Amino acid sequence: MALKGELPVSGRFVTDCAAGTPARQRSHFIWLCHGRLIFRLHFTSKICSLVKCKRNIYDLNAISMAENEIPLRSHCPVNFALEAVGDRWSLIVMRDILLNGKFRFRELMEAEENIASNILSERLSRLAALGIIEKIKDPHDRRQFVYQATSKGEALMGAVLELGAWGAEFDPETDAPPGTPEHYKSDRAGTIAAALESYHAMKPKLSK
Repeated sequence: MALKGELPVSGRFVTDCAAGTPARQRSHFIWLCHGRLIFRLHFTSKICSLVKCKRNIYDLNAISMAENEIPLRSHCPVNFALEAVGDRWSLIVMRDILLNGKFRFRELMEAEENIASNILSERLSRLAALGIIEKIKDPHDRRQFVYQATSKGEALMGAVLELGAWGAEFDPETDAPPGTPEHYKSDRAGTIAAALESYHAMKPKLSK
């Protein structure tokens, strides 16, 4: 079945279902569609309008792409935050945007954690879809984009610094400057405010 737009996972979903997948496995693929796969749909502007699986029809356009309608495990505030940025890479991306002045894809690829390009692309799309960052055409190279934190993304500054202070305190081989945890704990609000001021100074001045 031809799909409108690039959706590699959904292609497998359709093929497996159409090939006569047993019912218990088929329910697994349906879960993929309404669970993991919904995040891919969330970042795809041109998705397929209909996917048929046996006698069932899934209207993927009817799945709401609104951020507050992505199914959550619970509405616990900690769970909400973890589902947004609790994967292995999202806060690394936010660290580099907020603290390290990296705003372009090629710059974010330089992270010492060696993020793969496809994973970085997916995380940037997801963070943009959640309203945590915004994607703006680079005025110096219209083929490229600049990624900046929104106000929602800037609100993660405290979380990034708090995790950094925790890591500096308990990692015996930390590369953080000596006294980092103590300095942060002595004036959390001041440190966060100073970091945000520095971020705004580094952020490229762009027109959307």
